[in-house]
Amino acid sequence: MSPKSKRKREYYRIGPSGTKQKSVENGISGIFFTCDSSEHKAVREAYNLLEQILEELGYSESCEVNASESSNSSKRMVNTDASKECGSTDSENCEGDKEIDIADSIKRFCDARKNLTTLEQKQRRSVIQRPSGASHCLFFKLKGISGPKVHKVADKLVEMATESPCCRALQRVFPIEITCPVNIKNVREEVFKIINNYLLDADKEQSPPSFAVEFKARNNDLLRRTDVLDVVTEAFRSLSPNSRVNLTKPEVTVLVQVVRKTVMLSCIRHFMERKRMSLHPARNSDPVECSDIKENVIDEKLIPEETEKSVPSLPEKSLDDNR
Repeated sequence: MSPKSKRKREYYRIGPSGTKQKSVENGISGIFFTCDSSEHKAVREAYNLLEQILEELGYSESCEVNASESSNSSKRMVNTDASKECGSTDSENCEGDKEIDIADSIKRFCDARKNLTTLEQKQRRSVIQRPSGASHCLFFKLKGISGPKVHKVADKLVEMATESPCCRALQRVFPIEITCPVNIKNVREEVFKIINNYLLDADKEQSPPSFAVEFKARNNDLLRRTDVLDVVTEAFRSLSPNSRVNLTKPEVTVLVQVVRKTVMLSCIRHFMERKRMSLHPARNSDPVECSDIKENVIDEKLIPEETEKSVPSLPEKSLDDNR
């Protein structure tokens, strides 16, 4: 046999049809976090803080009502399946078939109950993490919350962080109004929509709002910064011609975060004033007064000048000692 035929055949396992999701899906809204190297701790912090804020704002009640309705329907399905199994086992036992074991039916019923409990927990959970596809980036979808409600959650979280330090691994938080694919046409459509919605809410103000752009790309280089700036300026020129650019303290900041295969868009008010939505309060570094420095300085005149070390003189020997 030839050496080629003697080679060991390589068998490749055929995986399932559904592959693992590696990026956030399009057309949803949620909360986007940046964190440090400890992502596991950051996920725990995000779950705890978001659930606490949803309870305070009263958004978790609607999610629990929807989950209870779906869980009741699933319970009915499990009970009907169990009754069918029990009826079939009773009829077969009456016929005298001893081969069927009742333990199998009990095991099936227990497995069904376990699956039901996991489904109930998933349905009651109002905060769901979605894979972002980039390190140090976390995205959470909030059930039944979109648009301005997402901004309320992020604003509440920033207020909590500024009042008292409550985050260790989490660094910044961004409310995301909508996600779309990495395509300049889709980005233009969504940018026009979110800016139009913001201007409709801000019509009561006298002066047109000043704006700026916050752009960041991670694991993707298909969308350029210049293209995004052109799209945002085009939208403001057509929707609000009197608006001007202000890079120091803009009234509204158009957030564009490109993460792998998705673009996250939002309009955030007073973005720079809130330190770019940072979750860590600034350290108060008070300047040191000159009087304090003078008190610590030692007067050089009080220090005696160094003198030459005097050589110790030997005691004089008397003549009587020599004798």
